[in-house]
Amino acid sequence: MTFCAVSAVAGLSYFGFKALGMAMAIGALLCAPSDLPGNLRHRYKGMLLAIILSVLATLISRYTAGYFYVHTLLVTFLAFGISYFAVYGFRASLVAFSGLLALTLSFASFPADSIWQHALFILIGGLYYLLISSVFFYFHNKTQVDFQLGETARLTADFLNCRLELIQNKNNREKTQQKQIELQQALNEKHEDLRDSLLTSRRKSGLSNSTRRKLLVFITLVDILELALSHPVDFDHAERLRKKHPAIFVELDELLNLLNSFLNQGADFFIDGKKPEELTALKQQLTNTENQLKGVEGEIENLDFIRLKNFLGIEKKQVSKMKSLFRVIGAIQTKNSVSLKTNKYRKFITPVDYSWKIFTENLNFSSIIFRHSLRLSLLFLVSLAIGHFFEFQKSYWILITLIVIMRPNYGLTKERTKMRIKGTIIGAAAAVLIVILFSSPSVFAVLAIISIILGFSMLQENYVGAAAFITVTVIMVYALLSPEAYSIIQYRVVDTFIGAGLVIIGNYFLWPAWEYRNIANIKRESILANRDFLREIDWFYHKKGKLPLSYKLARKNAFLKLGELSAACQRMSQEPKSKQDYFEELYNFTTLSHTMLSSLAGLGTFIRNNPTTEASEIFDKFTAEICRELQQAVNLEKEVENHGSFEESITSLENRHAELKNGQTNEALLNEAQLIYDQLTWLYRLAVQIKAKSKILKNKD
Repeated sequence: MTFCAVSAVAGLSYFGFKALGMAMAIGALLCAPSDLPGNLRHRYKGMLLAIILSVLATLISRYTAGYFYVHTLLVTFLAFGISYFAVYGFRASLVAFSGLLALTLSFASFPADSIWQHALFILIGGLYYLLISSVFFYFHNKTQVDFQLGETARLTADFLNCRLELIQNKNNREKTQQKQIELQQALNEKHEDLRDSLLTSRRKSGLSNSTRRKLLVFITLVDILELALSHPVDFDHAERLRKKHPAIFVELDELLNLLNSFLNQGADFFIDGKKPEELTALKQQLTNTENQLKGVEGEIENLDFIRLKNFLGIEKKQVSKMKSLFRVIGAIQTKNSVSLKTNKYRKFITPVDYSWKIFTENLNFSSIIFRHSLRLSLLFLVSLAIGHFFEFQKSYWILITLIVIMRPNYGLTKERTKMRIKGTIIGAAAAVLIVILFSSPSVFAVLAIISIILGFSMLQENYVGAAAFITVTVIMVYALLSPEAYSIIQYRVVDTFIGAGLVIIGNYFLWPAWEYRNIANIKRESILANRDFLREIDWFYHKKGKLPLSYKLARKNAFLKLGELSAACQRMSQEPKSKQDYFEELYNFTTLSHTMLSSLAGLGTFIRNNPTTEASEIFDKFTAEICRELQQAVNLEKEVENHGSFEESITSLENRHAELKNGQTNEALLNEAQLIYDQLTWLYRLAVQIKAKSKILKNKD
């Protein structure tokens, strides 16, 4: 983006067309936001739509600029229409951002020979960016996917570390659980991005060896995450085991730390190209841990030994997955080919519906995007009136502040408002210092280029820093064009404060999207996703054989719905205290849902990876009762029929468990029965608690 903007301005200025160079740079700037990874066809369509929308918004705004009232109403209407594009998802929201930014920048005074000429060079600048972006994409697409894989591996390693902390440290358990939920949400987003990047972009041309290898890495990372979720979730019991058998847990902790370390090395390989170490230390530590457990077999209570053995079994599978990951990394290094059937994996892509039906269905106040668009357009109207009647210079900076920091929900908008103000003040202070120390246009130009690169590079990770560097960029550009640099700094700060103030008022009073009004459906879908995952586990336990695609899809859906629930809980935590009447109950419900998914993953992993006996009638009754409790948590107003006496099933399971405790069976059956007993009773308790929390949340609604 910086290359396109700077080369456009420098090239055309050299021939005496600075204004047209600025217009071309604006075109590149407006095309850039919609340049997202993923489906290649959607990527190009998004950029082309952003260019067309930017040109049309510029033409309409500039041609009506001489008629204040007509212009104001038209701009307000356009602001609503453009921002409403966000109903079609994230990519569409960035196309809408380009359109809104073009509408706002049409107020800036970049003189050209004519309006159409200015718009024409915005079009040329956008197409120029698209061309350069395509060249970059051709040479660096692999790097982009590598970086996504590296970030996913890093987040997965952090998640593994969280699981270890939950078992090791009871004092910080609540804080660690919150961190784990946030990591799960971030991983869901990364997984969706990678599915899109690895599967849809090659739909027509087929998968290359490089893409196959990276898809295998992605699949392995998903499996590692599921295994990480499969750790025992009864942390109090794990803590008692740790106190009773500390020597074994010393070895287990070292094994878990090494798994984490090697996964981070895998991340370093994809992000920085660092060659990972051999897995010798990890294999040796697994052997040490197994020997340690075998050495105390006769000294430990039978059931504790079975639990520790099952725990180690999960870590043994993690080591196996790590070996698979490093084999694929080796294939990437040597460029060896791999085979992979990919047609079925395309079903994992979450499709985006671009139909007219979505557009019309959201034209009401129940739609968050509709209310956001209405709120934004009304604040546009107020901002234009303030700028006109109070004769503010550079008043369009108020509009830029609106479109940059305003989001559909209150919490994110509040956080971005704070960061925007802080970043603007820091950037303005830095700009004052620069203007005092230097007066050379060359220095201003170099600093503008450096600042814009740093500013836009930091947008996703450090918004305060991004706002500071972008503020420096804007002021340096104006310092090149105008000698009144100090007044520019003043306008920038004042207009940012005004825009931020309007955003705060608008988000609180103008049709706010408080989370408690939308949580019921998110909660319901999360419960049903867990229920469906349990049904798939139940089906597979009966049928055995090859793992069906429906199982994997149900697992993915359960992860995604939990991520949505976690995100909603996090958004509510950022809202005013008066709108958090039942935040604690929602947080507890989210934690229970996360624990249930973890337990389901543990049950499913054991059944998938171990030889098991036929599913018993007791197992069927337990799963049916757990599903009944979850259904009851959804249909609180309607009692779900209970077939048979579940109390008898509990008694039967306890009796069977007592028989097995007395050693009246073989070791393999004892392992299976112990884990199934632990997980079924734990899942049932969780389902009952989830129903109870659902009743509390329903009553507060």
